[in-house]
Amino acid sequence: MRAPRLRCVLVVACVVTLLVTGLVSPRAVLAQSGLVLFTPYPGVTSKPGDVVSFSIDVKNTSDTPCLVSLTVASSPEGWHSVIKGGGRQVHQVLVLPGESVPFTLETKVPLNVKPATYKLSVRASSGGNYASLPLEVKIDPQAPSATRFVVDYPVLRGPSEAEYEFRITLVNDSTEDQMYSLSANAPEGWQVTFKTSYQDKQIASISVKGNTTESITVNVKPPRQVKAGEYPIQVAATAAKTSARTELKVIIMGSYGVEVTTPSGRLNARAEAGRESPVTLLVKNVGSADLRDLTLSSSAPSNWAVTFEPDRIDVLPAGQSREVVAKIRPDSRAIAGDYLISISVSSPEAYDNAELRVTVHVSTLWGLVGAGIVLVVVLGVYKVFETYGRR
Repeated sequence: MRAPRLRCVLVVACVVTLLVTGLVSPRAVLAQSGLVLFTPYPGVTSKPGDVVSFSIDVKNTSDTPCLVSLTVASSPEGWHSVIKGGGRQVHQVLVLPGESVPFTLETKVPLNVKPATYKLSVRASSGGNYASLPLEVKIDPQAPSATRFVVDYPVLRGPSEAEYEFRITLVNDSTEDQMYSLSANAPEGWQVTFKTSYQDKQIASISVKGNTTESITVNVKPPRQVKAGEYPIQVAATAAKTSARTELKVIIMGSYGVEVTTPSGRLNARAEAGRESPVTLLVKNVGSADLRDLTLSSSAPSNWAVTFEPDRIDVLPAGQSREVVAKIRPDSRAIAGDYLISISVSSPEAYDNAELRVTVHVSTLWGLVGAGIVLVVVLGVYKVFETYGRR
C-alpha cells in the first residue's frame, strides 16, 4: 500500500514543482480540473476583408453542471470579434457533466490589414476554473475566399443598342448555408439585373447551401446613345460571414449615324433667281461613335450653283452637331416657283440626305422690264390699229 501512496505523493510534488517553475501551462492543469476548450483547426488562412469563423467546443469534465462564461480574451486592434451560439451572440453557456457545448468565434478581418500572422484567444471560466484557447489567423491576399465567383466570359463586346448577358457561378466553399445579397456598381445610366438560371424573375438575393454552387445570370443594358469605350461593372455577393466580388466588362464598339437638317427642322428656303442666298444646315452625329472625314454634296436643277462652307468636317464627336452654310444660287433665268435640292452628307461609316425645297422669287427689276416690254407692245398694237383703222 505504501508504494501507490508514494507514487501519488511524487506525482503531486512534480505537478506543484512544474507549476512553480512554469514548465506546465495553467490551461492544461485547469482543464483537468473541470473545463476544456477545443477546436480542430486553431490556425486558419484568410484574405483581408473576410469574416473568419472558428468552431469551438467547451467541455465540462467535472461531475456537476457548470455555467460557463465565454469572453474574447485577446483580439488584434481593429478586428471585430464576437462569440455566437445558436445563431445569436452569447456570453454564457450551461454545460452538463461530461458533455460539451459548441459555439463559434467570428472575427471580421479589416480590408487594410497587412499580410502577417495574427493571434486571438478565447477564455472560458466557471467559478475558480478556467481554460483559454489560443488561435491564429494568417493573412494572405492570394488565399482563396470561402465565397467566390466563377465567370467564363467576363468581357463582352458589341453595339450600344444590344443587351449583354453574363453567366456566372456563385461558389460557397464553406460548410454552412449562406444567404447572399446581390449588388452591382455600374456606370451612370446602366441597368444591371440578376436572375437565376431556372426562372425568369429578377432577384436581389440568393441562398446557397454549404459546399455547393448556384448559377446566376447578370443582364446589363447600356443607356441610349452610350459612347464607344470600355465600361466596367462591379458585381458583389455579400453574406453575414463572407463575401465575393468580381468585375465584368462591356466594350461598346459604337454605332454610326449621321443626319442633315436645319436648326429649326424645317427643310425649306427662299432664294432669288441669279443671286446667292445662304441657308444654314445642321449636321448631327446621331450614333455612339465619332465620325471622321464628313463631306457634303448636292444635286440641284440645271444651271444652279450650290457650295458649302465648310464643305468638309474632319471629326464630329458622338452626340454633337455642326452648322454648315449652304450658298444657293438659282439660275438667273429661273422662273418663280418651288424647286428641290438634294443635300447629302457622308463619311466612310454613315450617310444621310435631305430634300430642301427652295422657293425662287424673280427680281423686281426684271418685273419692271417685263412690264415695260408689255406696255411697249400694247402701245405698238394700239398705234397700228389707230393708223390703219382710219384707212
